[in-house]
Amino acid sequence: MENITNQSRRDFLKTLTYVGAGVYMSNTTLAASSHIAEEESATATISNTEQSDYTTGYKALVNVFLHGGHDGMHMLVPTEDDQYAQYTQTRGNLALAKRKLNIVSADINDENSLKFGINKGLPNIHNMYNNGDLAFISNVGNLTQNAPNLFAHNIQRINWYKCNTQSDINTGWAGRLADKMTPLSEQVYNIGIGKNSLWQRGNSSRGFTLSDSKELSINGLKNDEINKSRLEDLLSTSNSNPYINEYANLQLSNLNNYTIYNDIMDANADLGNSFNNVKNGLAAGLKKIAKIIEYNSNEENATNINRQTFYIELKGFDTHTRQEEKLGKLYEQLDTALIKFKDALVHIEQFNNVTTYIASDFGRAATSNGTGTAHGWASNYFAFGGSVNGGKIYGTVPKLAKADLIRKGRIVPDTSIEQYVSTLTKWFGASLDDRQDLFPDLVNYTQDDLGFMNNINITPADSFIDDGTTTDVSLYM
Repeated sequence: MENITNQSRRDFLKTLTYVGAGVYMSNTTLAASSHIAEEESATATISNTEQSDYTTGYKALVNVFLHGGHDGMHMLVPTEDDQYAQYTQTRGNLALAKRKLNIVSADINDENSLKFGINKGLPNIHNMYNNGDLAFISNVGNLTQNAPNLFAHNIQRINWYKCNTQSDINTGWAGRLADKMTPLSEQVYNIGIGKNSLWQRGNSSRGFTLSDSKELSINGLKNDEINKSRLEDLLSTSNSNPYINEYANLQLSNLNNYTIYNDIMDANADLGNSFNNVKNGLAAGLKKIAKIIEYNSNEENATNINRQTFYIELKGFDTHTRQEEKLGKLYEQLDTALIKFKDALVHIEQFNNVTTYIASDFGRAATSNGTGTAHGWASNYFAFGGSVNGGKIYGTVPKLAKADLIRKGRIVPDTSIEQYVSTLTKWFGASLDDRQDLFPDLVNYTQDDLGFMNNINITPADSFIDDGTTTDVSLYM
């Protein structure tokens, strides 16, 4: 694995082990060349003196979920001679020619850093990376031991939502994070666009879902104010059964939220020209999110909402066939929507306070199955925003020789999902204690953050490799 150890990945796989069930050097980027592996390492220690802060300023996390399992090797490609040769040999007819890639450095401030290519179908992602607003997080996957159904869509989506496989829970980490903000939980809204995601559900807090259609309405009522009033009266009637009362209160809360958010959608939010003349379903959803952020971050509205999480999906990434064609269309939609969203956030002066990141069921196999790819394991992801330490690639891009892959051409992750989202929630204000409670498997990794967010204390980048812990890959197979 480039930049981590002198022992080759092939040797790891021959012994069915690999370093530490994740990148224990979590904050190390691919910025420096491979000589990092030869430098003196220092074991990082996690300080437990952090205090949670959910009240300072306004912050939002936006989860853009690429539904179906995204092939991250179609987005970010190693272009150093040896690595690119492995890539083209393994990918076969799916390999991207260098003319289809925008070549970048693994650290935009280090001309000697390793070179990679960003798919030219993502020109705005490329520009955000070069401007230092976007970071790639490479080779991320589910590293929970004995994880069930590692390549099943529904199970792995749930894993992303929960990030807690150590207990039989039915909550998502965004919902549990809102629980921790008590007594602020009434001020925290986990909002989904067109999707009621488990990610938003907590024990005491709950998510609220906005329709992805133009207007918001309660089913069967629409603009019927008379029947809406009758329903409110009915729900306000006390009942001797506490469960009925609780259900009634929940529905009253939904009615109230629909009123609030309809008003926000109807308000003339000044988002500049960012979303003008854009016919794009993802962009339409992100426009709603931008309106909510503009409203709740405005002190004049006195909502007292300091933290929000948002969930939105882009479907179609299960590319078993015609992958290049399908991803081309999806990338155009994703790239356009995200730059419009960024422009809106800049216009309302909230770009520094909002971090947007992508997630997906899992990665895809590095090898071609004809015109597409099978379900895989590791993938490449990115996060962007004014607080992102961008223009860098974090983690490792694996060697892609077929001998370095496992069954069906799958790439073994080096970085865990928990480390990825822990980094985001640390920026959001969560202390280490809170994050270890949210993500129980986080204790298995020496580093609790990957370093791609600004204003967090991290070990200096090339000072840490791994602590020697090994995990049996057969536990996942």
